[in-house]
Amino acid sequence: MVAADGPHSPFAEAIGLPHQQVVYTRQYTVPLSHPYADTDIFLSDAFPGGYGWLFPRGPVANLGLGADKRFEDNLKLPLEHLHQQMVERGIIGPEVLGRTGGAIPVGGLRPMIHGNVLLCGDAAGLTHPITGAGIPAAVISGEAVGLAAAAFLSGDEDALESYEEDMQDQFGPALRRAVQRRTSLEAVWRKPAAREDQVMRSAWIAFDEYFAA
Repeated sequence: MVAADGPHSPFAEAIGLPHQQVVYTRQYTVPLSHPYADTDIFLSDAFPGGYGWLFPRGPVANLGLGADKRFEDNLKLPLEHLHQQMVERGIIGPEVLGRTGGAIPVGGLRPMIHGNVLLCGDAAGLTHPITGAGIPAAVISGEAVGLAAAAFLSGDEDALESYEEDMQDQFGPALRRAVQRRTSLEAVWRKPAAREDQVMRSAWIAFDEYFAA
């Protein structure tokens, strides 16, 4: 059985695995006021445990944020503020064309073999705990777990262990670093230190501080 059923995996729950740590997201589809090629990322204590984003998609954009509900349980209010700021800057229009949201696992990679159940994608915790990026890892692990299951059923007794080792080698180091960065941030959210530039820079992959020892 391959569990490719998301961050709240019913299969993982059925075999007794603990719930994953998650952040929750809320997103609007909004019209762009003019062509906009940049992808904007917003780091703020207003989005504790996550970040805000503006992702252009032709004439529209995805405007959203993610946050840890232990620190901020009302995602609508900070998103409304971000929306208004972008309208005032003249980047987007005031209309909301669509709304979506969901949970993103941020606890890092967890064991992927449990008897005859194999985990992949979000169910395995392969989503990046800082950026929330998970589609490439889901595609890669989905293909790999399918090949491993087929090989195992064809007589390769090492196929399942090889699958987990490959995923650990490919994603483990980056996910472990991201978990460490999240752990450090959790100690300062909603405290004065969370507003310091150095703290924010250490928590985002575009800055050298993120990769410092």
